[in-house]
Amino acid sequence: EANDMMPNVVKWCSNAKYLMFNIGGNDAGYPVYAFFGKCRDWEMLCIKNNIVPVFICPNTMASGWDTNMDTIRTMMLNGELKNSLIVDINNAFCNADGTVNVNAFLNDGRHPTIETHRKIYNLIKSQVPEIFD
Repeated sequence: EANDMMPNVVKWCSNAKYLMFNIGGNDAGYPVYAFFGKCRDWEMLCIKNNIVPVFICPNTMASGWDTNMDTIRTMMLNGELKNSLIVDINNAFCNADGTVNVNAFLNDGRHPTIETHRKIYNLIKSQVPEIFD
């Protein structure tokens, strides 16, 4: 359970200025508000330890997507995590017209290709450049 591990993760990262959380499909299946409550707990744990939390919004382009993740993504983009930096990576998985780029995924339809990982990195770097200082 990630919630039980977080105090140790934050302790291990005590010299870090930022701690990045990538919320993905493996987190699907939790009730939305219970899961989002965990995100808030992680956020507060970071803040208490002088670490800036950085949350990557769930990618909602993968096949077989859990609609709970859409709700979590919306909550993040609407500022529900007030003390965190938020990164939206959906564009890494889209064509220019906003449709899903099926070539952005491995054959499983969920995990990004190497090229998509590069796009994700560039999106993170452009949206929160301060973490690269």
